[in-house]
Amino acid sequence: MNFSVITSGSRRKRVARTVFTPTQTATIISNYYLLHFIETESYQIAARSSIKKFDKEGFATLQIRRKMLQAKIILAANGDEEDSEEHSDSDDAFENNSAPINKRKNMANNVTKKKQRLNIDDQTTSNRSNNQSETTFPGVSIFNLMERKFDIIEKRLLSIENHSGEKMARLTKKIDNLSSASIINKVAIDTYRDENNESFRKDLMYGDIDLLQTMGSTFGDFARKTMKIVFTEEELKERILPPQRSHLSRPSLDLAKFRIVNDAIRIKYKIDSTKYDAFYKNVLRRKLSDFLIEERRRESIKSTRDLIRTQMQTNPPSSHQLMPVLVNVE
Repeated sequence: MNFSVITSGSRRKRVARTVFTPTQTATIISNYYLLHFIETESYQIAARSSIKKFDKEGFATLQIRRKMLQAKIILAANGDEEDSEEHSDSDDAFENNSAPINKRKNMANNVTKKKQRLNIDDQTTSNRSNNQSETTFPGVSIFNLMERKFDIIEKRLLSIENHSGEKMARLTKKIDNLSSASIINKVAIDTYRDENNESFRKDLMYGDIDLLQTMGSTFGDFARKTMKIVFTEEELKERILPPQRSHLSRPSLDLAKFRIVNDAIRIKYKIDSTKYDAFYKNVLRRKLSDFLIEERRRESIKSTRDLIRTQMQTNPPSSHQLMPVLVNVE
């Protein structure tokens, strides 16, 4: 068989290669583009048909979810490179069919190359799919970013709300305590107020001090301040409320001065004279007794501190003796 006749009869016509000069321009349109969305810091592979416009600065404009987005073109590639390579391989194989042995070898080599190329393409496709799975869609990435921002804002608002709630709870508790105390004092004293339109004095002088001008937040506070004006510090520390009791070692306060204090309280808060004894017994006596106990306790603590301060000035304690002294003071 004459192989040269077959070869020459079926050989494909070759076309001369086009050579471009610097004055000529060629527009190469790629089928696929790797785009970088600067706004969302994400990457996406887009087909030529999805891109609406190209500009001279290397940016492409495309529409995603009815929104026009602009992205930087990182890489452009054609999807028909493999086909052109396969055509060139088939041409080479067809040209070498004049030699049967070389033809078989070339066909075997082509099959091997195709298998290798298929394996590489499969691996590239899998890598692309993985990268695409890792690379979020621009619209989705914007949504996720907004969702994270809203979560951060929500957490901050919750922390502010909790902090404000704690402050409001403490403030409410203080207001409740003050209001409850004022309500208790008001209820306690309203029961004993004058209802017969008694004419009360406008002033009550003790020396050159008008006791009715003493300011007090409650009747108990007014009574304590009046006691400090009428009685001396020694009397408040060493004595008890009248009347005098024989089984107690402490003497009682001066009864005449104590009556002045009671008159000031009755006139200041307009308490009925017929109900004042019950008011003193049920409400006022306990407050005045606690006041005298606090005065004695305050003096005892002050005396102890003065004694310790004097001892430390005369005999400064060492480091191992200082701790027991502090413990005893506390």
